[in-house]
Amino acid sequence: MTVRVVTDSASDIPPLLAQELDVTMVPARAVCGEKGLSDIAGLPDHQVYEQMMRRHALPSAVEPDPNVFAQVFSRLGAEADGIVSVHSASKEHCIHKAALQGKELAKARCRIEIVDSGAFSMGCGLLVMAAAREAGKGADTDQVMEVVRKSIRSIAFRVFVDNLRHAVRGRHLPTPVGMLGAALRKKPVLSMQDGALGLTEVRQTREAAKQCLCDFVSGLETVEEAAVLYTTTPEEAEAVGFHLRKHFPDATIYVAEFGPWLGLHLGPGAIGVAARARNEAASRVRQMPKRAAESLDPLARHWRSIA
Repeated sequence: MTVRVVTDSASDIPPLLAQELDVTMVPARAVCGEKGLSDIAGLPDHQVYEQMMRRHALPSAVEPDPNVFAQVFSRLGAEADGIVSVHSASKEHCIHKAALQGKELAKARCRIEIVDSGAFSMGCGLLVMAAAREAGKGADTDQVMEVVRKSIRSIAFRVFVDNLRHAVRGRHLPTPVGMLGAALRKKPVLSMQDGALGLTEVRQTREAAKQCLCDFVSGLETVEEAAVLYTTTPEEAEAVGFHLRKHFPDATIYVAEFGPWLGLHLGPGAIGVAARARNEAASRVRQMPKRAAESLDPLARHWRSIA
């Protein structure tokens, strides 16, 4: 039994890891200002973020052509017994739609499953990796899909940003939230909320925000694997990764850059964590604890209420 796993570069899986797990990556692309296309199939370097700041404009994301997916599905389907294609939350990305269209166009004889992960970046990537490992054991399509379904309920994601300007301009959050965030001059913490980014907490400083990420993952009962992601501050991300490795010595902890698909909408200085827990543990900590909500000052609580 051969099941092939497909995703796109917005899942932020490091290319070497994708190759090791035999994951087929469909590249996403972005329009950089008015000057053509910049391929973002691989990980970005700091110049991408510096260019973004100089131009004061966010690149426009362009989903893969459905024909590209069709070609990939047709090629893999010639030898595979099934294909499981996992993509970022459909509310935020149109890649999922392109994959669905590609499925209809593909000349594949095998079964093709298109999955909306409901997650972002390595939140989606961890699902893909779990599916790929199951497929590598010789599991059939139903068994791989069962692993994906269980893993979706166990993914936890948090990210803090220096400010909300980029998230607002990328239409992840409403404008009033960004205006209030600028007035507060605090560090907003975002999470996955119903397949979209939403404001969860605010912290006074970067150190407090990093500790918030560590506490969030440490609060999970058990962690299978996790990823710490960054846009421009790898040293800080490594420090968060070190903390998580101490707390979960048996878990695999990756440290990697955000890909431009999400990273450009978070801005310089952003750090995030994605974790895959056991037994749906993540679902019990996705909502901000009551004590944390009560710790926010009145203006910050208002900020969260309009997010």
